[in-house]
Amino acid sequence: MTSIIKKELRTYFTTMSGYIFLSFLLLLSAVYFVIGNISAQSADFSGVLTSIAVYYLFLIPILTMRLFSEEAKLKTDQLLYTSPVSITDITVGKFIAASIVLCIGTVFTFIFPIILLLFSDINLMLIVVSYLGFILFGLSLVSVGMFVSSLTENQIIAAVITFATAFSFFIMDGLARALPADKMSSLFFITAIVGLFGIIVYDSTKNKAVAVFISLLFIVVEAVLYFIKPTFFEGTIAYALQWFSVFNRFTNFQRGVLNISDIIYNLTFIIAFTYLTINGIEKRRWR
Repeated sequence: MTSIIKKELRTYFTTMSGYIFLSFLLLLSAVYFVIGNISAQSADFSGVLTSIAVYYLFLIPILTMRLFSEEAKLKTDQLLYTSPVSITDITVGKFIAASIVLCIGTVFTFIFPIILLLFSDINLMLIVVSYLGFILFGLSLVSVGMFVSSLTENQIIAAVITFATAFSFFIMDGLARALPADKMSSLFFITAIVGLFGIIVYDSTKNKAVAVFISLLFIVVEAVLYFIKPTFFEGTIAYALQWFSVFNRFTNFQRGVLNISDIIYNLTFIIAFTYLTINGIEKRRWR
């Protein structure tokens, strides 16, 4: 795995992608620091991090679009996959390399809260919690970008799809409020989720009986709940989308709210997309 990490880091800094990411992250931090803190005479740096996070829509695709797409385009992916290094090590190594670049850029931004600390009284705990959320949010999007990159050999397509996916996380709260909240709509929504889960189970196990049994079990539970406690299904769509929104979790950190559940959610989110990447590559490897 170490060799994969070194290879990826070397690629980041022998091409422009690493420098572009770091330059724009530092530039945006400086601009919003001047606007949000210096000009506004405010010591709240968490607002700056929230503003920068919006630009991850564009920055994360730059960081992740080439992770697997470039290998596929150059036809070096087969050499990589037939090496003694496992697919898991390759995937995790690429993720760690991208994460290191992201963390390097984040460390560069530490200069701005340090300046605030020297010249004003700031809530240090709020800054620490905000940075924790900022890093977890960035790593979550990196895992998504890596997964998308594993699906195509075209880096531009990988970047566009990663942008679209990240954008969907940003608008998820607004979308949740716009969708219907009645019980019947929620029932159809949950049934669709159960069906999707069944497809994932079948895709992972190749056992149709197991997938059908699990899906039917969930549908029975859903039906029982609907007749016993129908109020449970009121506003379920909005609740589910808000719960799944990684950006919603990020805003909790920016308010200084440190919940273990938010940390676990982000880590689970990262592991899930890393698993999807590994699983997808393994299947293509044996075709």
